[in-house]
Amino acid sequence: MTASPALSQLETGTSIALNGEEICGQKFLRDFAAACRKMSPLVEFTTRAIIGTERSKGFAALMRQEGFQRFEEALEEFRDRSDDKFLRA
Repeated sequence: MTASPALSQLETGTSIALNGEEICGQKFLRDFAAACRKMSPLVEFTTRAIIGTERSKGFAALMRQEGFQRFEEALEEFRDRSDDKFLRA
């Protein structure tokens, strides 16, 4: 396995598959809350990665010097390109 050059280039996600019966069932809130608790470590990790620390900000500066694009720059480009008009097209 090769190490990724930047954490920001990884794609992560989590979800839970529910059918209509489960969504309308009496146990929905309990089951959904339990699924959310299982997802919380990934959400916390992602949030901390986006917020950053003094160490990570310094690392980001080094990555930029080496020519790697930062997540924030990609996010800004996405925001610019994905305006309301684009999303409704």
